[in-house]
Amino acid sequence: PNARIITRGQADREMSELLARYPNSRQFRATNYLAQKVFDLEFYLQGKNMLLLDSDVLFFERPLELEIRSDSRSYSLNTLNRNSGFGYAMSSEAILKDFGIHLSGDINSGLGILQKGTLNIEWIEKWLQSEEIRKGHPHRIEQTLIAMCCVKSGFEYLPDSYNVYRGSTESKY
Repeated sequence: PNARIITRGQADREMSELLARYPNSRQFRATNYLAQKVFDLEFYLQGKNMLLLDSDVLFFERPLELEIRSDSRSYSLNTLNRNSGFGYAMSSEAILKDFGIHLSGDINSGLGILQKGTLNIEWIEKWLQSEEIRKGHPHRIEQTLIAMCCVKSGFEYLPDSYNVYRGSTESKY
């Protein structure tokens, strides 16, 4: 009932203006459709946090811990689920060496809660100067940037019951 509809045209115009001072970020958003998740969500966020929920996420029961963390006034960490394997645009070792961020290899940006201010455009612009991150797999750059922002801003995983599962639902339930 309180949803805002932001058209792609409106978002493209407003984000182009916002990113005018950030050429690497502007280029990334213009060439990678997943980059909207990195920039647009933070820009349009009106609350204290945002729920990340990719369209391929399926719950078999009510996600109570996710609701508790989202609704809590005192919860201030970013929280995401674990991936089923390595999912970054560059190695964890290279991320540590180049950016000084210790990143485990399994943060998934498809489900979780990000606090307002986490997706810091200054950091992202600096990181996108790296040719190694830009030449990474196009579907992993967004996840890498979000994971780096989360770890730098304060992060913890969702409980294991939220981990990515890639198997038959018949064998699990």
